[in-house]
Order: sequence, then C-alpha cells, then structure tokens
Amino acid sequence: MKNPMDLCNIDFARSYLFFRTTGTDHTPRLQIHAVCSLGGAGRSRHYYLTRPCIAEAMYVETGLIHDPASEFTLIAALGEEFVMSKRFASASRDVHGAFRIGDAVPTHNGHEARII
Repeated sequence: MKNPMDLCNIDFARSYLFFRTTGTDHTPRLQIHAVCSLGGAGRSRHYYLTRPCIAEAMYVETGLIHDPASEFTLIAALGEEFVMSKRFASASRDVHGAFRIGDAVPTHNGHEARII
C-alpha cells in the first residue's frame, strides 16, 4: 500500500487517524503522535502511534466517559493491521491486542465489533 503521508512533512497538530466499527455508529478521530518507518529498499512499512485519549461513548447525553475510565492508544499500519491498548487504573483490567482490519475486537460493553 502506498503511504498517503509524507513522513518528513507531517503536521502532527492537524493529523488524525480515523476508523469505523460495526459495533457503534461513530467514527473516532485519534491525533497522530509519532510515525515510524521500518524496512528499506522500497519495502518500508509505516506505523502511526496515536496520542492517548480517554475511552468514551460518542453522541450520548449522559455517560460520556466510560466507567471505569481508561486511556486508549492505537498503533496502526494504515489499511492493514493495528495494535490496540486500553489502560485502566488497575493493570489487571488492561486490554491489549494486535488485529488486522476486519478482525473482531473486544468492546466496553462486552460485544464484539469489527474495525472496518
């Protein structure tokens, strides 16, 4: 996959990673915090790390922040795969996983969702 961003000219303050899931009707927007390119000779893969954000429900009148609260980050190779990390105050509740686009992922309410 051709990389859509020039790694030398990223405006991190205005660069976001978006994704959709089959579990809810929202499109999270995560600010890009860092980019790493691995490989060489035309075979590089680019990975994008998002800034941590609070896990929340979107478009709700109450219960915006999940209870218990957690911090969410993503590392993604665009259109291919991603690592999801959700950290709680108690490490025993933390959720970490590596997935490919379209895989089932765990959710706050316990139902599976797919990143599309």
